Amino acid sequence: MKDNIIAQQLLRRATTTLPKSFQHVELLTDIEGMKGQMEELQGKNTIRKREIAQLKKENAIKWNRIEGLEHRLATVSSASEGYRKIRHRFWDAFVREHMGGATAKGREHIWEGNLAPHGADVLADAELYSSKARQDEGVFIKIYGISVNQTAQLGKC
Repeated sequence: MKDNIIAQQLLRRATTTLPKSFQHVELLTDIEGMKGQMEELQGKNTIRKREIAQLKKENAIKWNRIEGLEHRLATVSSASEGYRKIRHRFWDAFVREHMGGATAKGREHIWEGNLAPHGADVLADAELYSSKARQDEGVFIKIYGISVNQTAQLGKC
């Protein structure tokens, strides 16, 4: 501890004995070096900020794509459930007509299969128009009272 104090006193004496102009030049050199380092760091910071902004834009685009795919998956899942009911109906109707009668579960399948193609499914029907499988949007509007584009908002609820 005492040695540290002595070293500090010697250093103070040595620097005070240097000519003021020499000390001033050293300080200016240090300041210029620090300014250069600061400018370099500011430049790197600006680059990082731009990279972050670009990544945020890319992320937003990907999330929009994910939302669209989730909507399409929900539509396809809904449509495939109706198709499964129709297929069950086909098999159970065959059993009923050609193999001596349907079970209670078979009669339920037939009933559900009869309802499946007649039920309205605005999202599945809108997909027919967005995929260009149907072109008569006026019929869609008459049935549902909204346009195909408006149904896109329903799928996001």
